[in-house]
Amino acid sequence: MKRKMGFIIGGGLAVIAAVVTAVALGYLYGGVKTPEQRALVYYNVCGNDIIDKFNGSISSPDNLKKIAGEIEKKNHYADDATCVVALYFYHTTADANGHSQKTDDLYNKIKNLSDKGIYASGRLKVPVNVEQLNLLRSKQSVPENKQ
Repeated sequence: MKRKMGFIIGGGLAVIAAVVTAVALGYLYGGVKTPEQRALVYYNVCGNDIIDKFNGSISSPDNLKKIAGEIEKKNHYADDATCVVALYFYHTTADANGHSQKTDDLYNKIKNLSDKGIYASGRLKVPVNVEQLNLLRSKQSVPENKQ
């Protein structure tokens, strides 16, 4: 009987320790939300490897085309603002007038992600905020993102 009770208490303590650890590491949240708040699902599809390739290829249209193709093959790339900004930069610079249906769609996607609080990585060497990207679309001069 004592052995059975020891297993029950030990198991209970292990569960409590696991929950406390998960809360401390940020995996669990025990708070209250209002009905209009929604869980934000963020995809990190374009990591540092893609960003480094992109930054190194800004001045090479052929390399940008390869990277754009690589990004478009990834699942959920349209839900990652970094991927969408990289594609937007490629399409606005590849198109002679910088304005096409594709660039409009990408710009609107960036705007929607921004409205949800999902922003592109500041490591990109191209503008990442919506206003600067709109200037790029209209082919005005845009300052480089310095970090």
